Amino acid sequence: MDDGYEKLIRDYVAGELSGQDLIAFENQLKNNTELASELELYLALKALDNHRLKKQLGKEISVNRLSPEKPKRTISHKRLWWLAAACAAFVIITAVWKSIQQPPEKDARQMALELINTPYPPPVTLMGGNDSVPEDVQQAIVSYKNGDYASASQQLVRLDSIQPLTDEMLFYAGESFMQNAQWEKAIAYFDRIPAGYWQDIAKWRCALTLIQKGDNARAKQLLEELKGTARKEQALELLKAME
Repeated sequence: MDDGYEKLIRDYVAGELSGQDLIAFENQLKNNTELASELELYLALKALDNHRLKKQLGKEISVNRLSPEKPKRTISHKRLWWLAAACAAFVIITAVWKSIQQPPEKDARQMALELINTPYPPPVTLMGGNDSVPEDVQQAIVSYKNGDYASASQQLVRLDSIQPLTDEMLFYAGESFMQNAQWEKAIAYFDRIPAGYWQDIAKWRCALTLIQKGDNARAKQLLEELKGTARKEQALELLKAME
């Protein structure tokens, strides 16, 4: 075992690391496979030593019961205490080690938020100054592309008040509101999209929004509908997390 690793591991197992030293060591464990292997080996050897000590203790206790006239074989209270402490330390360290190696599963809300935090890509066909696309719509999409979701949503709402938006622009209005965590408004726009290409995409983003809003019942309903689409795997993963 590397001398540097040995000291770190011994201090860690003995509970002598604390504060930033403990955090740094546990971060190292996640990224340094050699250190992780050394710790696993050390714990295994320590467990073997404890097993041998326990076995020897059993023999000594048995001998003492059969030969009470030999006080020199009596196990002291101090030795018993150290044995119990060693076993307890091993159990605790093993539990900590497992928790580091196996991070807790994410819940549905965390999963949904991570997916929301990756905005839907802007429409490429509207980014080249296409003369057939109204200038106001192009400006709204440019705002969306630049991450200015507040401006994008305001521009699309204003355009919607003049003339009903296309399915595509209804989706981007909903997406803009979703990126600003305006859940109710996002849902309202997603819900306006009729059957067609954009509806399945809108259902998916709407389901994520509903989870953030806390409306799991309706979110499950939409996810169930998406099980028959290309988003089947993602829908099943979220449904499982919501159980």
